[in-house]
Amino acid sequence: MSLEQAVLEKLRDLSPQQQKEVLDFAEFLQQKTSNHLWTRQRSSSTI
Repeated sequence: MSLEQAVLEKLRDLSPQQQKEVLDFAEFLQQKTSNHLWTRQRSSSTI
């Protein structure tokens, strides 16, 4: 079983409210990663 399949199986067992929390957290992680990459690119371009 792939990681994606395992996550989906766990997600299906959660209530709709808990699924929303998982979605919010995934979006937070995505944004955090985007911000980190943007900061690194900006720092390296100013040197």
